[in-house]
Amino acid sequence: MAEPSNLLEIWPSLLEVRNVQPLPNGGYLYDWTYKMAGMRFEGQAEWAEFVKDRLIVDKNESGIPSMFVWTYRPEDGGTCYGDSGGPHFLGDSNKIVSLTVTGDAWCRATDVT
Repeated sequence: MAEPSNLLEIWPSLLEVRNVQPLPNGGYLYDWTYKMAGMRFEGQAEWAEFVKDRLIVDKNESGIPSMFVWTYRPEDGGTCYGDSGGPHFLGDSNKIVSLTVTGDAWCRATDVT
């Protein structure tokens, strides 16, 4: 989700994203229109936190006050905090050859054994 206008592709009740303005943190400020139970809501959202390809915190203070936290992980995974001590097996065998020693909060780290 490189910019707010892409939300229209994944959010069925979101009708419009407009007035998209870039922010110094790399995120965006934008206005939106949403329809729920036949009622239209207008609001403004700000990407309060933004880490490219990892995290978006979308904060809405008007319309429907809310906050959405979007986290992204690679398709093939990675290691996360908490994976430390997990086994690495030799091929398809049950033989443990090493252990995971690090990861990151977004589960994108290259495994270190």
